Amino acid sequence: MFDSLKSKVPRLGTGWYWPLVLLALPACFLDSTGLGTLPEFDPGDLPIADAIMCDIQMPDTPQCATQEQIDLGVRLEDAAIALTSGQHGFALDFASPAAQSCPLGALVIPFQGDFPNGLALCLNCGQQLGPSSTYVDANAACVAKCIDLMNESEIPPPGGATTYCQSNAHVSTNFPLHSCFEGACSDGGTFDLNYPDPRRNAEPIVWNDTAGTSAVGNNLTRAAAEDLSTGNPPGFNAGGWSGQPITKGSAFVDFEAGASNLDAILGVSFVSCVDPQTCPDTDPSATDIDYGIVLHNDGNVYVIEGGGVVGGVPPAPGGTPFTPFGTYTQGDIFRIRVIDNLDGMAVIQYATVPNACIPGQPCPDVVFYTSSTLSKYPLRVDASIRKPNSTLQNVTIVRIQEQQ
Repeated sequence: MFDSLKSKVPRLGTGWYWPLVLLALPACFLDSTGLGTLPEFDPGDLPIADAIMCDIQMPDTPQCATQEQIDLGVRLEDAAIALTSGQHGFALDFASPAAQSCPLGALVIPFQGDFPNGLALCLNCGQQLGPSSTYVDANAACVAKCIDLMNESEIPPPGGATTYCQSNAHVSTNFPLHSCFEGACSDGGTFDLNYPDPRRNAEPIVWNDTAGTSAVGNNLTRAAAEDLSTGNPPGFNAGGWSGQPITKGSAFVDFEAGASNLDAILGVSFVSCVDPQTCPDTDPSATDIDYGIVLHNDGNVYVIEGGGVVGGVPPAPGGTPFTPFGTYTQGDIFRIRVIDNLDGMAVIQYATVPNACIPGQPCPDVVFYTSSTLSKYPLRVDASIRKPNSTLQNVTIVRIQEQQ
């Protein structure tokens, strides 16, 4: 699903290739529209070397997708993963009732620029963006550019350009609301197509409530001595959680084994509190990890869900062990996949990642188990560790972030 796109893109209709022309021209080109009106979007004084990335939906009627467009497209729900893997193209809607009435169950949404990268606006960010500047935030700049595009469009937007753009123009996926990509354009306002978009990098996990553990960067290590008197399973009584919630869409969490004989669990858990970024996790055991990968000290990989083993830890000394999902060694990479099910729920899968991911390139995985239950949103990363000095290394997350 996240393979690189082919280079051939079929034509959709009026206005679809105009943004590609805009990207190759200086921003000042739009100052002379020939329409007798001044443009709404003001990039500011030279140098206009910074960029904002916008999602601007054109008023064209969305079309039912062909199979070729589906092959070349990106589900709206998969935007964050597409950014990290370098995939871009048509924006595909599979969830709406209108999409479900299409022969292949998908609509193509007519965005300016390609999705999920967005349409680049070059500007002088220090001059134009800020509480007392021309644009209070990046969304306001996107709305201004949208109004210009609507005034040039052959299809007038419903309700007028301003009303339409306030609802249909905003920053693109995971773009910061109050800053720009510095140096992404030439001083004269031409976007650099080779600019290293930071959205292609996975987010390092930030650990909270590190009970009995120590966080160094995005690594988590058990610092407390082993204690088999509490925890479920016994001894799993130290851990941590992250305040970087998965609130919607598809996502994944990656981590590495810090050794070949760990006793550590990393997973994702449903959060029922109002603010999943700040509400505490008072249970460092494995009991409240809804979906987790167990790296056991016997060198095997197991799965635990809701405190119960799925392929899991041997139940008792001398008992019949559950069948593991394979073995692991130090440095092996594991992934928990959250796949939007298009109904407010998510499918959870467990996978290995054969090679370290390179930002902006496909990073395939090998799924070894798919949960039989669907998860609610929001989810957050949760960990529990039994063996002292066991480390979950380089824990990262790819998700659709809330605008900040």
